[in-house]
Amino acid sequence: MNEHMGIDYPYLQSIDKLNERNKTFDVLEKDVIKRIRKYIREFPTVITYGAYYKCFLSLLADTGARIQEIMFIKKKNVNLDVKEIFLTQTKNKEDRISISVMLSESLQ
Repeated sequence: MNEHMGIDYPYLQSIDKLNERNKTFDVLEKDVIKRIRKYIREFPTVITYGAYYKCFLSLLADTGARIQEIMFIKKKNVNLDVKEIFLTQTKNKEDRISISVMLSESLQ
């Protein structure tokens, strides 16, 4: 018997349950992270758009934001004093603040 608040709902038995999502995330090993940071640090800024790419890669690594989110960051949405970036073009279409962003020294 499927009952809710004293009311019998026998048809609830016929409704399939939604699959539960068990999301797991792969974590990068420390040595891989170190190699990525070294690559970004040593990225040549003298090539065309080199400084732009270095900044872009650093933001991806430091914030964990998506590429699309980084592409649409506006200068007025960056507050280095409190290490916050206001992201306006997010995957779920909701603005959010990436707080306590751990920006590397090269970006500050």
